[in-house]
Amino acid sequence: MKLEIEEDELQVWIRPKKEKKESEFPSLNEEMADGMAKMGKDIALQIYMIDIQVQSYREGLRLLQPHGSGRVDVRYWPGGVPGKHPTPFIWTGLPIGHKLPLRKGEKRSKNLSLSQRHSRKRVYTAERLVGGGLARRAKKTGKFRETASQVRYILQKIEKLLKMRATISESVRRLKISFTQVLSWQNPVLDLMQEETERLLPSWNAHAEAQYDELSARKRDHLVLLDEEDKRLAKKGYQFGTMPKKDKA
Repeated sequence: MKLEIEEDELQVWIRPKKEKKESEFPSLNEEMADGMAKMGKDIALQIYMIDIQVQSYREGLRLLQPHGSGRVDVRYWPGGVPGKHPTPFIWTGLPIGHKLPLRKGEKRSKNLSLSQRHSRKRVYTAERLVGGGLARRAKKTGKFRETASQVRYILQKIEKLLKMRATISESVRRLKISFTQVLSWQNPVLDLMQEETERLLPSWNAHAEAQYDELSARKRDHLVLLDEEDKRLAKKGYQFGTMPKKDKA
């Protein structure tokens, strides 16, 4: 009888239905999600701090400029990314008696009187200031002259803050576009892979079950044979783990 058996012959196949250990994936995904959430909070906080500073300088513009044509201000308007963003603009006064502009969705009626169609007081319109050189838009004449240098200084600081904010917004916009593009080609691939594994897993499971049953039976048979051999040797006076005594000549 063969008393030794190859290690490969003793191995037992992994039992398919055996309780699996807890996967590390949930914790890894949680860690990634927490990291992404923290990054989002950091971005939001940075935007918030920039906006607080913009608001402080905006207060300076309010205090240092008279009400009139040429007054520069900052308001929050919708932009290229979700949310509202600080936008510099300049106020321009329209002459008294000018034709009133139509509101959104409004149609001008011919039945309106002249006073209803034209303004009876001075009205100001806001023009967005785009591009660089915001400080150059500080008005230097009339009542604006005395504080023009201070207003220029404030506008320089506001422009710097707006550039800082735009850098963050642009990074977020590009990340969103990139992420959307990646998902658009990855998701169909993942769907196909999921369909494939759902189709193949039953056959993989059946193979593992057959291997497990076969190798487990072989191991049990081998242990039975070893036990029988031990009993046979014990009858001859041999003990397991000792050498048999030699007959005296």
